[in-house]
Amino acid sequence: MRLTISIVSRNFSIFAGILLFSAITASAVHAEFNQPTPLTSPQCNKFTFDASRSRIVDENNVAYFWDLGDGTTSAEPVVTHVYRLPGEYTVRLSLTDNPSGTGTISTATKVVRALVPPKVSFTSGDYACVHKSLFFDATGSSSTRNRDLRYFWDFGDGTAREGSQVAKKTFSSAGEYTVTLTVDDQTQGQCSWQTAQKTIYVNAPPTAEAGDDVLLKCVKSEDDLLIEFDASRSTDANSDSLAFFWDFGDGLKGKGRQVTHRYRRAGNYEATLVVSDTTGLQCSMDADFISIRLNEAPIARTGEDASVCLGEKVSFNGSNSYVHKPGAALARWSFGDGTTADGLQATHRYDRPGTFEAVLTLESKFNGNCPSSRDTRQIHVNSPPEVSIRGPETACAGEEVFFDAAPAQASDGAALKYYWNFGDGASSQSGSSVKHAYALGGAYRVSLVVDDQKGSPCSTATAYMNLDINTPPEADAGKDAADHVGKDILFSAGESRDPDGDQLTYLWDFGDGSKQQGRQVTHVYARSNTFLVTLTVEDNSRTSCSRSTDSLTAVVRDASQPVITVR
Repeated sequence: MRLTISIVSRNFSIFAGILLFSAITASAVHAEFNQPTPLTSPQCNKFTFDASRSRIVDENNVAYFWDLGDGTTSAEPVVTHVYRLPGEYTVRLSLTDNPSGTGTISTATKVVRALVPPKVSFTSGDYACVHKSLFFDATGSSSTRNRDLRYFWDFGDGTAREGSQVAKKTFSSAGEYTVTLTVDDQTQGQCSWQTAQKTIYVNAPPTAEAGDDVLLKCVKSEDDLLIEFDASRSTDANSDSLAFFWDFGDGLKGKGRQVTHRYRRAGNYEATLVVSDTTGLQCSMDADFISIRLNEAPIARTGEDASVCLGEKVSFNGSNSYVHKPGAALARWSFGDGTTADGLQATHRYDRPGTFEAVLTLESKFNGNCPSSRDTRQIHVNSPPEVSIRGPETACAGEEVFFDAAPAQASDGAALKYYWNFGDGASSQSGSSVKHAYALGGAYRVSLVVDDQKGSPCSTATAYMNLDINTPPEADAGKDAADHVGKDILFSAGESRDPDGDQLTYLWDFGDGSKQQGRQVTHVYARSNTFLVTLTVEDNSRTSCSRSTDSLTAVVRDASQPVITVR
C-alpha cells in the first residue's frame, strides 16, 4: 500500500534557522500548499531542515530522503546544510512507509533563499612591539555577490578605523588586544556582513636598570676591586620573565639579577646590562650602562727645594707625581705669593725676594671619593748683594794700602763672605776691610767678590777698582864738579831713571841761590866757593813717592890772574 502525505503551508515554521516540516498522514488523502515567498535563515546560508514533526504511521518502518536543491541529499530526519552560493533552492522531503516493501511515498517541498555573507579573513603577526607598525591584511576576504566590500577594523585598544583591505596599526601600550574585522558587502541585510577576530600580543621591551649611572670607588686594597651589580630595579610592562646578562667592560661577562665581579686592576670600565623578556621579539631587550670608576688616589711630588734669583723664571714640574692614568688628575700649583697655575707643569717669576712655600695639589678628575694629595717645595728667591770698594786711586810701592767693602749688604741681611784679589797675585778673605802692600809699581785691578752663601746664581756680587802703585824715580846728579869762577860748568842727570817708566822732570839747585830745570844744564858761578848742588827728579805721579833727590859738590876757585910787573 502507498501512503501520500501532503504538507500545508500553515503547518511549518522557522525557529533560529530550523525549518520544520509537518507531514499529515491520511488514508488515500493528498493535499497541496502554496508558499508565498522563499524562506530565509537568520544564519544566512545555514539551514537546519527538521522532519521530526512529520506524522509517521510507523516510526520504525519509515525512510527519509532529502533533496536540498543544490545537489546535496540526506537520509537523516534532521539535516543542517550550508549553501555555498547565494540563491533560491527548492528543498524536497520524501517519506517512504515500509521502504522494504510496497510503501507509500509522501513529499513536501519548501523554497529557501540562501544569503551568503562575505568571507572574512585577515592575517597579521601574532606578536607586535609597542610603537612599531603592525600590518593587517584582509585581501583574503571575498564576497560571492561580486559587490564592493567595506572593511571596519576594531583594534581592541579603543581605536577603530574604516579603510582598505590592508591596515597599519601602532599600539602604544603593551597587552593582549582582540582585533575584530567586519566586512560588509553593502546589501543592507542582516547577512551583508561578517566578522573575524584575532588576538594580538603587544610586547613592550623591558626596562633595564643597572643602578646609578656612575659608580665611583677609590682603590686602596684588593677588596676595593670587588663590585656588586644589582638589576633589581629593572621592570617589564608585560610582567614577562626576565633574563639578565652583564658585560663588565673588562672582557668578562656574567648572568643574573644580582652578581659580583672582581676587576683585575684599577681603571675606568663601561659595564653593560642587557635585560631580555625571552619573547624573542625585536623589542624583547633593553640595555643600561654604568660607568665604573676604580681610581687610585694620586700622589703629589713637587721635587727638590730650589734657590733662584729675583725675576728668574722658575720651573715647577710635578711629572714625578703618581697618577694611575694620564689625565686622570686635576693639578694646581700655589706658588706661595698669592698666585696659582693649573697643570702638572708650570713656570713662575717671583717679584720679591724671600722664602716661598710652593704647593702642588692633585685631585682625582673622575673620582671624588679619592682624597686629594699635597706636596710642598721651598723656593728661596734671592737678590744679589750690593758691594763697592773704597780705597785710594794711587799709592806707593811698599806702603800699606787700605781697602774697605762699603757699603756691602745682602737684600735679606744674610752674612756675607768676602773674597779680595789685589791684582798682584795676592788675595785675602779676612773681611770687609783689608790692607795690602804692593812690592812693585804698576797699574793694578783690585776685585772684591761678596757671597751671601745661599748657593743661588745670584748669591755673589763683584766690585772692581783700578789702583796705580808708584815706584819713586831714582835721581843721579853725576860726579862732583870743579872749575873756576866765571866758567860754564856742565851738570847732567842722564843717569837718573824711573822704574815705572814715568816721564821725569828735573830741577837743579846750584847752591848759590839759582835753580834751573832740565836734564842737562850749565851754570856759571860768580864767586869761588864749594857749593852743594841738588838734583830733584819728579815723576808727576802725585804720590808721596813721586820725587827723588841726589847732590854733588861743585868746587869753584878763583882763576889765576897773571900780573906782569915791570921793573
